[in-house]
Amino acid sequence: MAILNPLDVPCGPIMSTEDLATDEHVKGRDMWVELDHPQRGKWFNVGMPIKLSASPAVIKRSPTRSVSTATRSCATTCSATGPTRSPS
Repeated sequence: MAILNPLDVPCGPIMSTEDLATDEHVKGRDMWVELDHPQRGKWFNVGMPIKLSASPAVIKRSPTRSVSTATRSCATTCSATGPTRSPS
């Protein structure tokens, strides 16, 4: 930042998860949200920093990790360890 700010290059600090969890601005804006995940259990994440009164953001958990039959088929067919193709 010491190099970029004098050159008018937009920049800012990169915060760790611990920094975010203890940051007064993050807390004050209700941006630290608690989520419940069926595999992870209870965990915290940064919420939406932009607050719109007419269309508030909803922070949801990530989807559960599952692999469909189609995904398995594609991974087997398309991967380097799957079936080989004959040279053209």
